[in-house]
Amino acid sequence: MKMSRNLKIKIAAIVVVALASVAVMGVLLFNMQNALTQDNYAAEMVAEAGQLDTLLADAASEADQNKETFDAIYQSKAQSITFMADNDTGYEATDAKMREYRELLGVDNVLIVRRDGSVVACAQQTEADFSHARFNYLRESLSTGEPSRAVEIDLPDRAWLYRYYAAKIDDDTMAVIEQSPVELHRERAQEHHGRPGRLHVRPVRPDLPDQIPPR
Repeated sequence: MKMSRNLKIKIAAIVVVALASVAVMGVLLFNMQNALTQDNYAAEMVAEAGQLDTLLADAASEADQNKETFDAIYQSKAQSITFMADNDTGYEATDAKMREYRELLGVDNVLIVRRDGSVVACAQQTEADFSHARFNYLRESLSTGEPSRAVEIDLPDRAWLYRYYAAKIDDDTMAVIEQSPVELHRERAQEHHGRPGRLHVRPVRPDLPDQIPPR
């Protein structure tokens, strides 16, 4: 039985429409898949960014804790000299005794300094001029009776990178620890050659100002 010409035309038309529908559906599905992939990628990026923020916050917190721990250790070492001076344990304000304390405490330098900044005794010579205003934070120990806040001096042109801590011996005299902070922030110490000199003052308590400009 032969199909009429009109029937053939109708069948062909239906096939064309069906193929077009399949093509349209394929395009829609492809676009939906791309949209889902992009949404998933965006969601992954957001999640990774959130994880990165958390890691950076944790790292910053750990760095702050490390700095506070470092400062607390050397504040205690400065205070131990005060204890020896107060308890008649053979304390003498002499260079020889300061060298003994340097070995005993495992620090870079130990000094006895007057309020006016003059050095009474030291384990080794220092470039620090304690009469300078930048060291006023150390003199706070003379009025408070507590170990001072840390003072950090970073002057690359003079190869001078030290942190200083003071503890009161009497109303006019303080014990001072001079210590390299290389182990505290090694990367910064490796980069400090070739940079302009600057002064950093690092208070232990977060409610206090973090730095004062060099004079």
